[in-house]
Amino acid sequence: APDHTEIQLTRQRRLIPPCFRNTMTLSSALATFTFLFCCPAVATAFNSENIFATTASSGDEDACEAGTAFLQLRLAVKDGASVDEDKEIAPARREKGEGKEKAKAEKEKLREEKRRAKEEKERLREERAKAEKERLREEKAKAEKERLREERLREERERAKEEKEKAKEEPSTAADGTFQRRAAYVTLAATLLLLTREALRVAKDTASALPSLTARRRIVQAIAIVSILVDLMEGSFVTPFAYDFALALKGPNYPKHSVASFSGFIQGSSAAGMAMGTVVAYSVSRRRNHVLNRALMILAPLTTSGLYSALGYALRAHGSSGFLAFSVLATRIAAGFASGFDLLLASLAQDVTEDSEQVAYSLLEYMAISGGLSLGPVLSSLASKSIGAGHGERGLFSLELRACSMVSALYAALALSIACCLPAAADWRATLFTDESSDSDTNGGEDSSKPSHVQEGRTWQACVLAIGIACTFLGIFACSAVEVSSSLLFELQYGWGVARIGFMMGMLYAVVVVLCGLILGMESCLDTRYIAAAAAVSALGGAVLVFDAGWGNATQLLLSDVLQYPCLTALVAIVEGYMFMGAHEAISTEGLYVAVYAIDSVARALAAPMVRSIIGWKGRDTYACVQLGATLLLTCLTAYLSQVHRGEHRSQESVGEVDGTSGPLPCQVQSD
Repeated sequence: APDHTEIQLTRQRRLIPPCFRNTMTLSSALATFTFLFCCPAVATAFNSENIFATTASSGDEDACEAGTAFLQLRLAVKDGASVDEDKEIAPARREKGEGKEKAKAEKEKLREEKRRAKEEKERLREERAKAEKERLREEKAKAEKERLREERLREERERAKEEKEKAKEEPSTAADGTFQRRAAYVTLAATLLLLTREALRVAKDTASALPSLTARRRIVQAIAIVSILVDLMEGSFVTPFAYDFALALKGPNYPKHSVASFSGFIQGSSAAGMAMGTVVAYSVSRRRNHVLNRALMILAPLTTSGLYSALGYALRAHGSSGFLAFSVLATRIAAGFASGFDLLLASLAQDVTEDSEQVAYSLLEYMAISGGLSLGPVLSSLASKSIGAGHGERGLFSLELRACSMVSALYAALALSIACCLPAAADWRATLFTDESSDSDTNGGEDSSKPSHVQEGRTWQACVLAIGIACTFLGIFACSAVEVSSSLLFELQYGWGVARIGFMMGMLYAVVVVLCGLILGMESCLDTRYIAAAAAVSALGGAVLVFDAGWGNATQLLLSDVLQYPCLTALVAIVEGYMFMGAHEAISTEGLYVAVYAIDSVARALAAPMVRSIIGWKGRDTYACVQLGATLLLTCLTAYLSQVHRGEHRSQESVGEVDGTSGPLPCQVQSD
């Protein structure tokens, strides 16, 4: 069967005229060849079937054959050209492929190099960071090593310093023992001298050798003044180091306000014991056994001397803090109780003092009080200087030990003085009065020879005495507040040491003694009311200066103390002189002196812990308000008492004129 393509080509050849068959066949072949030769890309698009179909469509068998031959030729040429072309293009393609591969390899190589460079950079950065960290670690280790070395050196220096201080304290401890032994020898010698003199007094009657009446009275007054001086030295010698000593007993972790309160109890314990001793002494004095009274006057300071000697041994043993705190408080309370028996000597001196001398004698008493308050801190400062204060807790105990030894020696000397100056005869008290006087005159008994106007108004006198006792309480409280507050403020607010506080307080009270002496001299030429008014104004000005103005130094507080203390002392002395003037039917002289002594002790016992607690808890300004209020109330009561006394003075003058007497009464206050 013939092929379909050949049948189609045969039909097409029959349609072409014979004259054009060869020409068309040749033209078609030439055009096809040219096209295929010039455009090999187009030739590749046609397959052999399309070319054969185009040639067969002409209808010429020759052309068809020629086309077939040409197609075969073309295919053969194409195959050969393809082979040649492949031979020529393959190297280029290979080169191009190799170039691409090479470029790709180069790119990969560059990428790899970049990656390696990045890794190298990261590695270098890590190495640098590691090296920096290592360097910092080494520096830190070096700094830590240096710190440890410095700490070790500091510990060695501190250890060496402690050993040096310990080496210093060991001689100080030995010196303390020597000092205490010397004080004990002085006490023992004074006791032996006392016993020797008592034996001589008993063996020989010395009544004929007694000096004149005035001299005997002055001796008794002087002994009473010295007794007050020593008692106040005993009460105030702990003032400069009371806070530090309380801190050493309680420990550094104890609250400051509680330490301040405890230091106030240490200071006020002596006054509390004195209040109890005063009551017991008054009970003994009512028995009118003058020999027993004289024995108690001598035994009281001897007992105090022995108590402080025992406290010195307890401090030297340096036991537990609780035992030492109990020992200090118990010793001061017991010593104050023994000092309460000084009431017997003080009331005796008050009895032998004339009415016209009462104000002057009261000023002398308060000069002795100021002197004792001055010498007590100075005594502690001398003890501090002798041991070189600043050796910590052991130094404080050494300071207290030496001060106790000094106080013990002072009381032994006082006992010896009393034994030497007071007569030993059974009727020794009668030798201190005139022949016209009797004990009943001084004991509050009523005299039938007294005019009727003296025996009237006992209730009014009791009211006036109550006002005077209230003034005494306020004045003593304010004075004691100045004493205990100044030392605490100097230490806490201004950072003063024990020696500086002691000497400054001593100088302050020395100024007070001088001012009291000046007031005593002015009392003979000025009306007492004017002195009281000037003292009241100065005391109020000093109380205002207690408020903290922020000066930054202690000048304001020192000025306040200089203004307050002497003026308050003068006011209390004037009020006390008013109370002891004239005869009192409401209370005996001895009973009045007991009341004054008890009020003095109670006021001092309350003021020390109360004022220090107020300063520790509420601050300086709150204490200033309390001080200003007490001073203002004292001023008002003193002014009223002065007016009452002035009215009594005028009534006595009028009674004297009616009775035909002239001149001032014995109880009259000298005026200008």
